[in-house]
Amino acid sequence: SGGTAGGAAGGSGGGGTAGGTAGGAPTFCDAGTRFNDAGTACVACPLGFLRCRENCCPARALTGHWEHYCALSSTDEVVCWGLNEQGQLGRGVVSPAEPVQASVPLNLPVISVAVGATTSCAVLNDRSLWCWGSNSSGQGGDAGATPSRRMPPNSAEVVEGGNDHMCIITPSGSAGCFGYNLNGNVVLPASATSDFRVAVAAGVQQLSSGVHHNCVTLSDAGVTCWGDNVFRQARADGGNPVPPSPYPQLGAARQVAAASKSSCVLRANDVWCVGAADAGFPVNTVGVPELVQGSAGAATIAASFEAHCLTFIDGGSLCWTTAPFEHESARRMNGGPGPLTSLAVGIDSVCGIAPNGAVKCWGQNTQGSVGRDAGFTALQLGPDFIDP
Repeated sequence: SGGTAGGAAGGSGGGGTAGGTAGGAPTFCDAGTRFNDAGTACVACPLGFLRCRENCCPARALTGHWEHYCALSSTDEVVCWGLNEQGQLGRGVVSPAEPVQASVPLNLPVISVAVGATTSCAVLNDRSLWCWGSNSSGQGGDAGATPSRRMPPNSAEVVEGGNDHMCIITPSGSAGCFGYNLNGNVVLPASATSDFRVAVAAGVQQLSSGVHHNCVTLSDAGVTCWGDNVFRQARADGGNPVPPSPYPQLGAARQVAAASKSSCVLRANDVWCVGAADAGFPVNTVGVPELVQGSAGAATIAASFEAHCLTFIDGGSLCWTTAPFEHESARRMNGGPGPLTSLAVGIDSVCGIAPNGAVKCWGQNTQGSVGRDAGFTALQLGPDFIDP
């Protein structure tokens, strides 16, 4: 799942410690810094805290996909970092890799943000949808590197990102998508691209978009999925692609997470998956969910491409993946990132939020997605990690 984070902001710019000065004291501080208690100097943000427009602030939600991440701050701003070759960080095409955080220029508080492979979108508190980055399959705004309005007010409540398609939950509780459609991940019959189409008419509680399929949880705890179904990740009885279809075998779900070739649900306190041996976990392709061993006590779940991660009620975390940032089997990471309240997953990295709102990331950092140059915690490698 591209993941969804459920602020506004304005202005952009990297961190610094100077700012404007008058009479020897700064009159303002650059993004990513704040005044000291005496108001006489600008100081850097604490490790892991976001560089918001006017101050340093904690994160309250995260979203990730491919090689960039965006966070929703405690001040309802969007802050992004990582790969920026299509302007998906919202500040123009600065460089292929832009690890320096800065607030995305949006004019109202943001309530939800999500990213796809090279596109980012946010829902503002007037329920309008704004997107930036690539528009190669109609999944973005106006193909611009700064935000443009995709949907008018009162259109969206939550946004979620697939690979080259985006999906929303509407204020009335329906769900639909737009963008890349060759796998029926928007609507059938499949086509190269599609404008927004409603897929599930009512009762949607939560939405997850995989690479080419989507799943929602419903008010009765049921699950409905549609799109790519080569590995029966969207419907148990086969067919490919499939229209929106109930997946009763995944029922009793509190949360669903769609990856590339699999779908997982968080039930009362454990996680079950169907699909291919996506992410190094031996699920099957016959539509029968299998329990993720060691998932008892799970609190949240996230997915992207061939990786799934979850957090536990006690703050621990667990990931299983075939990507190089973790082992190929599910393993609880008791000592690595420390307590986390939620996770977002990229193609070869993971970021999480600590209880104090600090962001912690680990994995490959070739495109700045781990943010080691952006003020995030660079985790020490331990027995549960392999050297990226």
